[in-house]
Amino acid sequence: MKTLKLTVTAALFLLISTHCMAQKTIEFNDATNEKVNRFFNGQLLLIKVDTAIVLNKLTYSKFQSYPKQVKSLTDQYMSIIQTKDSLNNVKEGYYQQLKSKYDSLYNASKSMADQSSSKLNNIDSSLGKSTTDLTNAQEELKKAQELLAKEQRDRNSKAVKFGLGGLVIGAVIALIIAH
Repeated sequence: MKTLKLTVTAALFLLISTHCMAQKTIEFNDATNEKVNRFFNGQLLLIKVDTAIVLNKLTYSKFQSYPKQVKSLTDQYMSIIQTKDSLNNVKEGYYQQLKSKYDSLYNASKSMADQSSSKLNNIDSSLGKSTTDLTNAQEELKKAQELLAKEQRDRNSKAVKFGLGGLVIGAVIALIIAH
């Protein structure tokens, strides 16, 4: 029975001492708080916000080096942006030169096409006039041929009449002489 008393006493002592030594739970629920809160090993932290940064000695030293790394990366990024901007400016210059040459070529081609079109229109009107003149000349030639054919028929008719007249007169004279 003595052991039982001793065991019960030890259990009660252990129960009471652990309750006295237990740390209470710390609630972290202030989302607008930007101050540094310190918590120590063995404390129970109940986080009731969406974001909390927890640092120990090792991660705190890394956290302190991040601004330098971020500045270095930002400087590199800005250098890349400046290089890209200068390349874009060079490319814009090339584009403007190419566009200027294209516009000049386009205007020259358009001017040449307009001149060619104007010359073709003049040639077309000249050909139209020549065709009209040729048609008129052919009609005049036809009239001249008809007139020549008529004169030829009239001449032949006169020659036949003159020949028949001479024959009739010759026959009449020959009859008169023969009688």
